[in-house]
Amino acid sequence: MSRSSKPAASLSRWQRYSVKESNAQFLVIAVGTRESWLKTPRNRELAVNFLRAFSEGLTLAKKDAGLTKKVMRKYARLNDEAVLQASFEFYRDQFPQTLRVDERSYANLLRYLDHPKAATADPKEFFDNGLINDILAKHTTRRVYPGRRLG
Repeated sequence: MSRSSKPAASLSRWQRYSVKESNAQFLVIAVGTRESWLKTPRNRELAVNFLRAFSEGLTLAKKDAGLTKKVMRKYARLNDEAVLQASFEFYRDQFPQTLRVDERSYANLLRYLDHPKAATADPKEFFDNGLINDILAKHTTRRVYPGRRLG
């Protein structure tokens, strides 16, 4: 069985290496589109709604162990409660708090690219947190209700 096909709980500590433990910043989640596509109001609204739902889903996945394990049980076809719990804890700690892109993640990515312009590229040219910042600013007081069930 390959390392990637083993449940998180069955991996050794070395195999369950945590990016957080290294204090390095790497891109974990990415969603992209063209700026020209976002200029159409209908498309921008679609993108905002998608990112809002994605953000709420990320929050639920990190905070609601019961829901997250239910989804893993269904889609990953896991039934072992200890494996489900360990997987929830592992991914809860690995996923970012928000969908905001950390500039350091792109700086690290650029360091590993074998392209002549990568060494002098400005990481800020590759991402825009504008939509997610707007969504988070408008919904800081909005609660994600634990009673909501997805999946």
